[in-house]
Amino acid sequence: MSLRKATDSQSAVIDNSYVANGILQRQCNCGRHTIGGGECSACSKKRGAVQHAAVSSERAGGFVNTPGQSAETTRSLAPDWSQIPTRSSRRDVEVPAAPTNSFEDCPADWKTKANEALARGRPWVSNVITGLSNLPDPIPAPVARLLNRHFHTTWREDIRKIVGHFNTIYSAMNASIDFECETECDANVAAYVYSIWTDLHLCPVWYGLSANGQANTIIHELAHDAANRDDEAYVWQAKYATLSVDDAIDNADSYSYFAEEAQTP
Repeated sequence: MSLRKATDSQSAVIDNSYVANGILQRQCNCGRHTIGGGECSACSKKRGAVQHAAVSSERAGGFVNTPGQSAETTRSLAPDWSQIPTRSSRRDVEVPAAPTNSFEDCPADWKTKANEALARGRPWVSNVITGLSNLPDPIPAPVARLLNRHFHTTWREDIRKIVGHFNTIYSAMNASIDFECETECDANVAAYVYSIWTDLHLCPVWYGLSANGQANTIIHELAHDAANRDDEAYVWQAKYATLSVDDAIDNADSYSYFAEEAQTP
């Protein structure tokens, strides 16, 4: 794998009107993405630090549509993992209780929402690991469609790598996480992490997301922080559908949206 870019990218919620109007985010000098261009306010303060995050879009009904794809088509991509035969008898997923998380400058309701987001996201990731680790041959069509949408591959060796990264994310979700709550962030920024620190920073935009959006964002950030995944493209961008397999496997949004959309509607 090539050396990771020393960029400063953020987890942001982009109003759908920006996409509809063709106004895409522009990358600032330090690598952060912002609407309309110009240098982000934190760039000059934090130019020396390497930072990673996601751009997440709040979706109607919890799904983002790629260009030319209807909401109903996207929703139908979610496979029913219970219908996939496994190499061993299926049983209810047992999600271990995570250690107590630490919080800095976080109001009580932010702590509650962060813990709830983790509790929501853990079964998503656990079910994905179980499902992808026990795929029959041939791969069921709903699973193949979801793999092709987010990772652009159904090759078994690629799936093995993807499962490995999901395992790393899952381990991080079941370890103590250091949350730091911010009173203000750059416009549209929901959360971010730095590669040189382990803190996961939550912004006011994150607090206003849906429960699914909050869980999705945390999975994305842990894909950066724990699994060392990058921001090759965000799910709402047209280029998301044209990433190479290697770039898709290296892309944080691929993991958070696959995990969310793999749940049975």
